[in-house]
Amino acid sequence: GLSLGSATVHRALCLGYVVAFLFLGASFLQSFRVCAALVGLGGLLSFGIGIRASLGFTQPLLALREEARRVEGVARQEALWASRVLVGELCAVAATCLSTAITFVWTATYVWRIQQVGPSYSVPHHLSDSVVHGVDGLCNVFALAILSGLCKRQQQPKPLTDELSSRSTSSSSVDCDSSLEEPSCWQQKVEELAHRGFYLEHLLDFCEELLGPSTPMPGFDPLRSTTCDVVREAVIPLSRHEDGSGGVALATRWNHGEELRAESMVTHTWSNVFMHLVAALVADAVGEQASGSYDNFILALTEGRYQELKGMLRPTGALGRVYWVCAFCINQHASICGSPRHFNSVTGAPYPLCTCAEPKFLNDMPEACEVNKFDAMMAFLRRTQPNFTHVVAMDMSFELLSRAWCIAEIAEAEKSSIPQNVVMHSERSLIREYHSLKRFDIQKCESSRPEDKEHILGKIADIAAFNEHVQAIVFGEHGLLNRWMDGRRRLQTVGRVAARVMYSPEVDTSSDASSV
Repeated sequence: GLSLGSATVHRALCLGYVVAFLFLGASFLQSFRVCAALVGLGGLLSFGIGIRASLGFTQPLLALREEARRVEGVARQEALWASRVLVGELCAVAATCLSTAITFVWTATYVWRIQQVGPSYSVPHHLSDSVVHGVDGLCNVFALAILSGLCKRQQQPKPLTDELSSRSTSSSSVDCDSSLEEPSCWQQKVEELAHRGFYLEHLLDFCEELLGPSTPMPGFDPLRSTTCDVVREAVIPLSRHEDGSGGVALATRWNHGEELRAESMVTHTWSNVFMHLVAALVADAVGEQASGSYDNFILALTEGRYQELKGMLRPTGALGRVYWVCAFCINQHASICGSPRHFNSVTGAPYPLCTCAEPKFLNDMPEACEVNKFDAMMAFLRRTQPNFTHVVAMDMSFELLSRAWCIAEIAEAEKSSIPQNVVMHSERSLIREYHSLKRFDIQKCESSRPEDKEHILGKIADIAAFNEHVQAIVFGEHGLLNRWMDGRRRLQTVGRVAARVMYSPEVDTSSDASSV
């Protein structure tokens, strides 16, 4: 980018083209002194381009090496990998520019000699000319192989899944795939939860209802209301039985009591803006991860353009995608509907309490509890649902990675080889939060109920190995660390790594990190 001196290099290249055209004109006029001067100037330009481009690598390279000294684990491996790639690119650029400069200077001396003594065809001259041009050709081939990615010098760090699993399966992930050994009532509840999916179209209808004149949530703000706000003030009232005896999951009501097995499990945080969660599901359903797509979906949802959005999604079959989201697929009346601990994030008013008579099943009754089986349900769906996937709907502040249950779900998906799709708001948000994310520790994660965190930590045999494993899933390109990249894609990834490092105040840099 700009900090690598691209503007200077572009200007020098433009001057080089001018010199080349002048050289052609001088050659046509057989003005050998002018030709020699122009070729010599071309050599100086090539040497200057090499020096400027090489100096441009210095700042991100120093920042990456300093980062590697400060951090541990996967973050350190990634910084070392990026610095090694930059060293390779530096050598390639320096070699091709230097060899070209030498060749130009050699050619200039030969042209000047023609002007002085006439053409010389001696054997020593031919040998030296062949050596100079041969070395230049080899340097150019070397640089092309490096810069294009044809020569795979350094691969991005691979996830530590295999290494950790070789230590012990339970030391690298939360062991929740033993549901067959659980009591039958536990397994029955897991299967019941797995068949509470909902169609994406139902969720869009619900969003449209929230913005409509007969909204169940008058204080709903599409730009600020969180998922927790929506659950407390819309989901719980809509899923309650009229006689006050209890309620059901809202997905059950959407499906008119019919079972619907989930095709994708969604990990999210209730503190995220609700419309951002919905936009993440839309983006996943249509496979839109290009820059700007997520923002476009958020804009369409908040502006109430639902018919337009459905018209775009219907031909692709995205409206029929079946998702599982705890906010809609858990019977909130059997767990949290009467708890008075929270306030509306927009108005600051306390949430209305549900006074239904539904019995509450929490960790003190683990077999009947619905909020302690998410990872077990994922393992069950992996075995029984073809093409089952896991969607991670990341919030802008990456609070999801500080929630114990979310981490347990991510680890379970990795352990069970469930395909994962991380939907992020933007690369800039990742850069902003990078230095807090790289210090991940499951023991510092939070949960709404302390007993949930104790339950999750109790399943992890080796905390350090688990932390390392989660870092391997998170860092890199949305967790897909072991993937071949051509030269451009590799440098884009290196640029993102360097930008994350240089963006932090911990690194002394005067350059704008966004230009890396």
